[in-house]
Amino acid sequence: MLDRRIPAVIAGAILAIGLTAAVWSGQAERDHSRERLEAVATSEADRVQDALEALAGLGRAMGVALDRAGTVDERTYAAVVEQLELSERFPAVVGVALVDRVERDALPGWLEGQQRQAPGFRLGADAAGEVLWPVRHAYPEVVRSRLLGVDLGALPAVADAVDAAIATGRSQLSSATELLSQADDLPGAILAVPFIDRDGRTQGVFGIGLSQATFIEAIAPDADRVHVTITNPDSTRFPTVLEEGDPPVGDAVETRRIGLSTTDWVIEVRPTAAFVAPWAQLAPWLLGVSTLLVAGMTWVAVGALGSRERRASELAEHRTRELQDAVADLAAANAQLREADEMKDRFLASVSHELRTPLTVIAGFAETLGRLPADDETSREALLGPLRRNVRRLDALVGDLLLLASLDAGGLVAKPEPIALREAVQRLAVDLGLSDEGVLDNRVPEDLRLTVDPHHLDHILVNLLANADKHGAPPLTVGAEDEDGSVRLWVRDHGPGLGDDDPRRLLRRFERGSNVDHANGTGLGLAIVAELATLHGGQVRLANADPGARIEVTLPR
Repeated sequence: MLDRRIPAVIAGAILAIGLTAAVWSGQAERDHSRERLEAVATSEADRVQDALEALAGLGRAMGVALDRAGTVDERTYAAVVEQLELSERFPAVVGVALVDRVERDALPGWLEGQQRQAPGFRLGADAAGEVLWPVRHAYPEVVRSRLLGVDLGALPAVADAVDAAIATGRSQLSSATELLSQADDLPGAILAVPFIDRDGRTQGVFGIGLSQATFIEAIAPDADRVHVTITNPDSTRFPTVLEEGDPPVGDAVETRRIGLSTTDWVIEVRPTAAFVAPWAQLAPWLLGVSTLLVAGMTWVAVGALGSRERRASELAEHRTRELQDAVADLAAANAQLREADEMKDRFLASVSHELRTPLTVIAGFAETLGRLPADDETSREALLGPLRRNVRRLDALVGDLLLLASLDAGGLVAKPEPIALREAVQRLAVDLGLSDEGVLDNRVPEDLRLTVDPHHLDHILVNLLANADKHGAPPLTVGAEDEDGSVRLWVRDHGPGLGDDDPRRLLRRFERGSNVDHANGTGLGLAIVAELATLHGGQVRLANADPGARIEVTLPR
């Protein structure tokens, strides 16, 4: 006779297995959601940074146009601003002001010059410092009537950014200020861009006024899935610049800081109910309920067949195996879904950032270039350099994506031919701008040759050199040795090295080192090197070099 305790033991075992799997699945989903939240927070911060840098580029382009015009009067200033169409291309731009730096003892002469150009010009009553930052021109009219003659040096929220822009020669973002507010609860900020003429002299500062609420809303497309809060720690009047999105759920929060300012803005991103996929939220509960049902059914089945012990035992074992297989299949499916979702998030965050930055620069500089006179070669050459660099950047990114697509489709075939390795390294060093003395030491023997597809070798060398240059520090050293029918090619830099990162992880797609979070890149370079080396029957090794990192690629000779 079957012991009455056996059905309870079997059902309890099934219940324990299923509930353990449900708890594990829920924890795994929480870990995955945290990783996705980190990616979203980084993406939001990158969007803000990219938009500020694009505005700074347009401010420099305006400086080029005004410098070419010579004397700057009210009509010339308005014409230049209208040509750049700042308000149409950047809706958050409230106005653009030209600010001079005036010592107190030089103020009478400066005022006399301004009043000759604009009779009735008056300096604001708050201009009382030894060094003044008066607004000389402003556009459009509503901003001109509000700002003309105002001393920005008397406004603590703006003065630090203006001083820093002149001192560093780089654009700076002010703290939140009421100067350009459209309403009491909509603060403004000023992006101070140095006005530098073609001889390298600082002529003043462009103050590009921004409505912060409009600015952040235009570049926060994930606000329907996350709750975004932008704060300005140094502002007592506007500590919270913006709060967007549905109410947050849980305690998870990711914080990022935005540079390009005398004070850092802080972005806090929290998940909402829409952030986690419904299937992921329900999966642990469904697994637990399914386990309870299966355990109950097993209890009934085993109890009903108590008079047939052997069959009951076999049935229990069979059901237990089926449940274990089902739990394992569900866990594997969940892992695959999480991995695919994580890869999608990393791909979209990396590639969208890498494409957006050069496209924004190309669009702004190309439009400015089209408006230059045909004989203005100086300004044209100043604008063509950034255009060429960003076109090459886009071309390299598209080339990497096409190469990976060919590898995935199995359509990439190697066409080997004899290659002089030292000449290939020297040629690509020149193309990458690494040929200056003290930057790259080429130790590849003159007579070392190997048979490999030349295009694939170029991809391998370009990614190795660019990776060492971007994430390491000079001098960069390239060497190669002949070892028993194989060639071991190595590149070493003197930067921070790999740290505690797993070298095998860094060879996977979209993976980046923990010490390069704020550098540009998609995380594809070393993955391409590894897959091309495998295609040729070779392998890749990464190691710390103390200091720096050393990457070795072994290829059959």
